[in-house]
Amino acid sequence: MGHLNRSQPDDHPRRQPADAGQKRRITYATDAAAPLYLRTVTVDNFDGESWGPDDRDASRLPLVGQIDPGYALPANDQLQQVTAIDTGIFSSLYLPAPYAPESARGLNGRWTWDPTTLSIQGTDATSWRQKYVVTSSVPKLSPEVLAQSSATVRDVPDDFTRIPGNVPEIVRSTAADVAGSRATPYGKALAIQQYLRSAQFTYSLQSRAATTATACPSWPTS
Repeated sequence: MGHLNRSQPDDHPRRQPADAGQKRRITYATDAAAPLYLRTVTVDNFDGESWGPDDRDASRLPLVGQIDPGYALPANDQLQQVTAIDTGIFSSLYLPAPYAPESARGLNGRWTWDPTTLSIQGTDATSWRQKYVVTSSVPKLSPEVLAQSSATVRDVPDDFTRIPGNVPEIVRSTAADVAGSRATPYGKALAIQQYLRSAQFTYSLQSRAATTATACPSWPTS
């Protein structure tokens, strides 16, 4: 059993029940071996000033039966988990669920899911006072398995893999220097992660007045 307390940045007055001032707590029970991260939506759209979710209304599918993650894995290579969730008075158009959801049972109202991100969104309902059961699965991954992966990325939309054209050159060159001669994508990603967590890199919320890419040139070395 676990619980989550969080604010909802996309709350809107029309979505709020009368008791919205109360503490919003999500509780869940799961057969997973460790606490789960409950995701609501992928914030994947950058308009030049701010990030937000791309709902992809034209490609969403009704939440009826199984959710297809868009890739195939042998049963022995994935771990299936079952989680019962009670959202309480947490209100959002997006449904909290472990990734990657395969099904969601017991929901009130109509819901759709996004084949690109697997996010679940209400059509005529919100997450408020919902009690439901999510079956989800994740690949069985380890550093050893990831280190052996050398194939090109498949079944991932370009939106999530291409580098924006306006990324300053210092970001590209610093990433290349840090990744060095690592032989695999996992090795390169791990090197960049280690750099960002090291004393070589510092991060401050007190940034200079700037927007979008204009704030980028100083971050790799500041």
